[in-house]
Amino acid sequence: MHKNGLPDAVIKFIETVFKDLVDENLLRKCIHGKTQNNTECLNKLIWDRCPKEYFVEKGSSV
Repeated sequence: MHKNGLPDAVIKFIETVFKDLVDENLLRKCIHGKTQNNTECLNKLIWDRCPKEYFVEKGSSV
């Protein structure tokens, strides 16, 4: 058990993930804010124009 109460296995897993996230090769991809891929960018553009807060109901033709 680690001094903060987390099991050693959890601490080891968190440290591994943290080390992966601070890898130089990964961080190079984030230079100049270029962190989104094309799909994420398109998704953001769509939701900027069609926010989820508005509900539009299909009108009936009766």
